[in-house]
Amino acid sequence: AALAIPMGLPADIFNNVFTLDSTYSDGRAIMQNAFKGESYTLDTSDIENRITSNINIYLTSKNLTATPEQQNNINEFAQTVAGEYVKNISIPYINYYVQLRSMFSNVVMIGLPVLLLLSAAAVFLLIRLHRWLHRSLRYITYGTLAAAIMTGTIPLYALISGSYRHLNVSPEYFYNFLISYITQSIVTFLYISLLLFVISFALITVIYFRRKELKKKSERAIHRSTSEA
Repeated sequence: AALAIPMGLPADIFNNVFTLDSTYSDGRAIMQNAFKGESYTLDTSDIENRITSNINIYLTSKNLTATPEQQNNINEFAQTVAGEYVKNISIPYINYYVQLRSMFSNVVMIGLPVLLLLSAAAVFLLIRLHRWLHRSLRYITYGTLAAAIMTGTIPLYALISGSYRHLNVSPEYFYNFLISYITQSIVTFLYISLLLFVISFALITVIYFRRKELKKKSERAIHRSTSEA
């Protein structure tokens, strides 16, 4: 509306030019292409046409007719408004965020296989270091339980408390996108934590039955020795 004042135009010329649905759609398109690392130019021709049409309707209501020069000024004004619209719905520094995310993803893609190999090597060493399998599994269970607790505690607290929802960011569609993204990330960590708890429970079960089996074998051996004596 502030752009219309120097032109001597009322704020009514912006009626039905910017709708919530169109703004959300345009902002989403800009973000999606930014996250894909693709350049994207928003088509603002409809916005320009609606502004131009509203101005001409306003002039007609005042029994005025725009000269060719004035019509050029109206078209330039519509382009200026459309440019400000694109600037306002674009997220500052979004490209830097995408670059950082891409760099982090590359680190994860390299680091995750390395961590899996190290974990496999640690499990192998634990099994080789102990005579009884259940003792090795006990230490592995300590590790999986600790990992489950460390992975799930902070995300669970954040999800329950909702502290991350108090972020002061704008515009609203970016806030909604950011909250959705953070929520999905938190849920992912909780799923990983749950998986580690399931693995821990499975290992505890194996340890229990393994110890029970060894105890029975020991009792049978003692009974056999006693019988022979």
